[in-house]
Amino acid sequence: MAAFVPGVSARKAQEASSIIRGSFHARCLKSCDALFIAVSCGINVKFFTDNWWLFAAAIISGTALIWPMVQRRLSGPALSHLDATRLINDKNAVLVDVRKPDEFASGHIVGSKNVPLDELGSRVNDIHKNKAHPIIVVCATGRRASAACAQLKAAGYGDVAVLDGGIAAWQAAGLPLKQTT
Repeated sequence: MAAFVPGVSARKAQEASSIIRGSFHARCLKSCDALFIAVSCGINVKFFTDNWWLFAAAIISGTALIWPMVQRRLSGPALSHLDATRLINDKNAVLVDVRKPDEFASGHIVGSKNVPLDELGSRVNDIHKNKAHPIIVVCATGRRASAACAQLKAAGYGDVAVLDGGIAAWQAAGLPLKQTT
């Protein structure tokens, strides 16, 4: 390791690597010990303190990249319009549209129930008596549906999914919408 770290003696490099690997048993590492080792090994701590905003930006951007995956995992699987159609036809899935009534009236999937997201908490038991029955949650683009899916899972519904892309994706695929007058 000493060959790769210029200006650090072989003994210091070996001691630091044994501490990092956890094989240095005689010592409990505390944050100040780790800082001392970093300074004694020649790691430039000044660079980290002078450029803290770069590390903050990296952490924030990494979180922004990972957040959609975490949110999807919490809300449930996202179904394409083909998978949703197959689930509706094969297992008679219940479609729950969580858009506002005026959005629902302008065009909705045939057979869907309109339960606005802000009323979902009070009307959660009106969706389906069998909580193991498949449910597909729909909204305009999929954002509100993800929140509704998490609420339905918390209420005990087991097989809940979101229509990926919402009504916009359904309409872009050329699938029929029913308008209420």
